[in-house]
Amino acid sequence: MTEQPSKSVANQDKLDFLYDFSLVGGDSTGGKSLQEQIREAPEAALWLPLINWGEYKTSVLGQLAFNAKGIAQNNAELVAIRGLLQQLVEQTAAGVPVVIDYDRIRQDIKDSMPTFEIVPIIKEN
Repeated sequence: MTEQPSKSVANQDKLDFLYDFSLVGGDSTGGKSLQEQIREAPEAALWLPLINWGEYKTSVLGQLAFNAKGIAQNNAELVAIRGLLQQLVEQTAAGVPVVIDYDRIRQDIKDSMPTFEIVPIIKEN
């Protein structure tokens, strides 16, 4: 069995480790202290490409922007559908016969299905 690394480290090095890691940073932390890493974590979580589903890679911020765009598109479509439904109700109430073209509806749904293209957001310094 190999010797544990902590047994080969001098006592002073053991005492200095927490100070160095927490306040100064070291080679294993990219020179950043623990406080700096904690302070930068929320922003890094937004910008770094953490979401990786094969060819689809994006950051949390990129996914939030994509979701917001989709929700806005859905809301716009709901407004259009409400307007259409209101017109149908008014025409039916006025005695106008309404014929629904289901094939056209199916084709419209097929044509309007979105294709997704994710453009990574690059943070500029």
